[in-house]
Parts: sequence; C-alpha cells; structure tokens
Amino acid sequence: SAGLLDAPGVLGTVAQLITVRPGHEAAVAAALGAVADAVAVASPADAAAALQRLKDTDGGRAGLLVSGASYESDSWPELPGGAQWAIDLVDAPSSLRPALTRALRRVAVVATLDDARRLVETTQDVRAVTAHGAQVLGMVRFSLIDVNLGTGSVGYWLLPEVRGRGIAAESLRQTTTVVFDRLEWHRVELYHA
Repeated sequence: SAGLLDAPGVLGTVAQLITVRPGHEAAVAAALGAVADAVAVASPADAAAALQRLKDTDGGRAGLLVSGASYESDSWPELPGGAQWAIDLVDAPSSLRPALTRALRRVAVVATLDDARRLVETTQDVRAVTAHGAQVLGMVRFSLIDVNLGTGSVGYWLLPEVRGRGIAAESLRQTTTVVFDRLEWHRVELYHA
C-alpha cells in the first residue's frame, strides 16, 4: 500500500487519519481489524484508480476504505453502564465518518471479557471488545443437560467475519472433550444458532 499513498484521491492510511480516545487504542484497533491498516480514498472512482495502480505496478494487495459515502445508521440498542460504542471513541474527518461507522457497526467497548460475554448474550446483533482488545468471536453453550443419563445439547454461534477459520470446530472439540472425558457424558447433540 506504500506506493498508493501519493496517488490522486488517496487520503492516507486509516491509522494516520483517525484519533482514538486515550486508553482505547487497543480496543478500537481490534474492532477495526484490517480496516485500521487500510488506505482511505475519497471516492469509488479513486478506489478503482488505486486498485488499477496496484495491478499496473504489481503492487500486491491493499485494503481500501472509501470515504464520502452516506450511511443511514439503523437504531442501535442502549448499552449497559460502562460500555461505549467504539465509533464514539474515534475522531476522524467528517468525510470518513460514515465508512468508519459501517466498519464499527454495533461494536461496543467493555471492561472485561465477562462483560463482553454478557453483552453479546443479552443484546442482539452486537459485537463486544474489551479495552485491551480481546473480542468475543462467538459462543459455545450447553443446554438440555441430563446429568443422570450423561447427555446434553451443545450449540454455538460465530461472527460471520471469523467463520471458515476452524474456530468453531476447535471450540467444539475442546468443550466436548471436557464433557466426555471429565464429566463422563455419553452423548452430545449439536445445534447451530
């Protein structure tokens, strides 16, 4: 992406263009993920030109964040005390704000992983990240447990952006190993939320 920074319509890297409230840098970086390293461009036409430039110069790959587009934000739920929306912790040029709002859509910053777990369990369509940058990517939960028979059901969910990486499979492997080996269950039924 270094060769793109002097191209017309390129505003700079997202990291250069935003300011994060002190003490929340790790949380916002984790919430933004690859967007934090993206190159911001002024328009879709500038994005196309930047991609063409990468292709023509064999410049590899770069993430692009297109500024200037409007974004109609849906209503976001009220957060519990101590939690803050990640977008509220970011100062950015007004033209970049809609794209950042999309990137940080319904991402809440909380104090601890327990707070994050509680928030995603009780609030629909919300992601949570701790002040230190840890995220709840999904959840595995046992239910319909019959201790006498040694059976139960296990369900899980995973954020769409982290699917396909083996996270759910490994989480299920670890949790079912515990119930089979330590709790001596005989059967587990899987359901997917």
